[in-house]
Amino acid sequence: KYAGTTWTYLIYVPYAYSESTPLPLILQHPGWGQSAKSEERGAGITAYADKLGFISVTPQGMDDNTHYGGPWYSWNAVGSTQSPGPGGATCTQSTSTQSYCYTSCGKCSDSPQCWWTTCDETVTPTGTGTKDVGGFIPGLYDTLESELCIDTTREYASGESNGGMQTYQLGVDLAPRLAAITPE
Repeated sequence: KYAGTTWTYLIYVPYAYSESTPLPLILQHPGWGQSAKSEERGAGITAYADKLGFISVTPQGMDDNTHYGGPWYSWNAVGSTQSPGPGGATCTQSTSTQSYCYTSCGKCSDSPQCWWTTCDETVTPTGTGTKDVGGFIPGLYDTLESELCIDTTREYASGESNGGMQTYQLGVDLAPRLAAITPE
């Protein structure tokens, strides 16, 4: 749980894991609409954990969208809920849809409706900037470090699509902490 919200993640610890030998940690963030299970099968990072000796974690974005067609797993990152921006709306009327409104965002008041992800705090409250860094993912790194023998000089983040956006956001907000990011 983080900030009263229950989050999901999959973790794979390699067979050769020892409580006295620090291992690298890789978090793989799924794209928009993808569950942690589907990302783990599709990205295949966990398949390399035993051979290359790292702990693999696949966090799942939040699915707090009640509209038909989901699940709508997503990450609040790099401005996905920050329309209108300084130049106005961040989408056109033709891409506007109320079905992208997430419960965590409250009433979607953007016109055209350009918000398309959860507003739950994945890294920062707004999903942008470098202030008030916290959220589910930094908390997950903290939890994993407290429960497993992690090489804190080799912590990585990766992701695709909206998970890639999340990875970019982590690269900004957790730059002193992460060894590298690989957004796709």
